[in-house]
Amino acid sequence: MKDKRVTIDDVAAAAGVSRQTVSRAINDLPGISIATRERILTTAQQLGYRPSGIARGLANAGQRTRTFGVVVPTIDNEFYAAVLHGIKDLTSARDYHVFLVDTNEDPATEYRRIQSLFSLWIDGLIICSSRMEDQQLAEICSQLRPVILLNREFIHPHAGNVLIDDAEGTESAVRHLVECGHKRIGMILGMPVSRSSENRRQGYLRAMHQAGLPVEPGWMLHTGAQLDAAYTAGKPYLQAHPELTALVVYNDVRAAGLLRACAELGIAVPGRLSLASHDNITLASLVTPSLTTVDIPKYEMGRRGAVMMLDMLTDRRLQPETIRLTPRLVERESTATPNAKGAPIQ
Repeated sequence: MKDKRVTIDDVAAAAGVSRQTVSRAINDLPGISIATRERILTTAQQLGYRPSGIARGLANAGQRTRTFGVVVPTIDNEFYAAVLHGIKDLTSARDYHVFLVDTNEDPATEYRRIQSLFSLWIDGLIICSSRMEDQQLAEICSQLRPVILLNREFIHPHAGNVLIDDAEGTESAVRHLVECGHKRIGMILGMPVSRSSENRRQGYLRAMHQAGLPVEPGWMLHTGAQLDAAYTAGKPYLQAHPELTALVVYNDVRAAGLLRACAELGIAVPGRLSLASHDNITLASLVTPSLTTVDIPKYEMGRRGAVMMLDMLTDRRLQPETIRLTPRLVERESTATPNAKGAPIQ
């Protein structure tokens, strides 16, 4: 006689929560805490619970669930929303389903939540802008095939890559500022765990060197991911470096924080300080002045990652590949020729 199938009610009873709370945790819906979600997922894994929809998928697809996980650092940034649209538009058309995980920009949370996804019998995994160390990524890739990495290069027999040439994008921004006549150019970086931030830093340094321009100590600043974090860190940075006439900023959200700091300090943009950013999200064209920014093909990155995932699931003989997408500079109002008569940095 077969063992009784574990139900969602069994998981709820063992975890000490309601049936609805279990459903929210398994489907990654809002309304419950991170600790509760992870406790429920751990309980489900220990009991051997499999959601009924996935069980039906296994029965109909020869041990395939037609479901895979998608991991992003945050859903608050439009950059990742655009990537997700690229993934979901394709997967929905192919009758595949997605479990979405938000890691709050934290490598440890990213690792734990991916382990939780494994309990849901996913067919594959797409990880966008992974913050994990190489050793952790190697462990993840060894447990599942295929894994598709977006915006993070990592070579593994099970892993495909869809990458942006971050360094070239930043170099194009620096070249534009140099062509405008700027010689003292600083850079606002992303978080230290971000590989994109490091690649853009390298592009900045290379372009400054090629232009024969100096990079002084303190001209580069790491900030948190949110607009308020860039504003808070950027204000004393601007006051400490009145010699700068231009900045390359890690992304549009941080650039918006810098614009707020400039407004409070009486720094005219672009009259006194030019800003060139990255990502080209909707915000870039809405702020005043509108942002000159490096356009990242976000939707296309998600779409190409999903294509690679589905191709590898359809034909297991296919080997993972590396795709590189080229960004382009979009010139708007936030960059101009230096103006010595602009308002001084206070």
